[in-house]
Amino acid sequence: MTTFRSSLPISFTLPISPRSIQFSGKRVMVRGGRPVFFKNKQAVGFQAEVAAYASASAPAELLTCPISLSVVFVIQRPKALGGKRHPAGRIPATKRPDIDNLVKGLLDAIKGYWVDDSQIVSMQLQKHYAAKDEKPHIQIYIDEYRAEPS
Repeated sequence: MTTFRSSLPISFTLPISPRSIQFSGKRVMVRGGRPVFFKNKQAVGFQAEVAAYASASAPAELLTCPISLSVVFVIQRPKALGGKRHPAGRIPATKRPDIDNLVKGLLDAIKGYWVDDSQIVSMQLQKHYAAKDEKPHIQIYIDEYRAEPS
């Protein structure tokens, strides 16, 4: 496997609000014993928006090395957390959407960075409500996986 070290690490911010893609397909029918799914319009729109922003940071060639991925989802701050008794900075988001559903749609949208999702061997995910003066966004950091010494 070839590693394109000159293109790593890759770091970028998507200036869009994270969205959950819990179930991006809708079962329509069964053909030959298999369910046929069509993409949800919201999922397709979100993934197209992510791909449009992310394309500016895409490597010239697909990454073929083991990948370490770090993603920070900064979600719209609920109005209930806007008062003076709540901190002005980011607050860990412990409510829906679930972090695994946030990352599903994102990985499908940025699949043009690596040959296959199976190359991701390490992933760090965070989910926060935005600071009072911050807009929702997604921060992404992609690097070659380096095993920690034992």
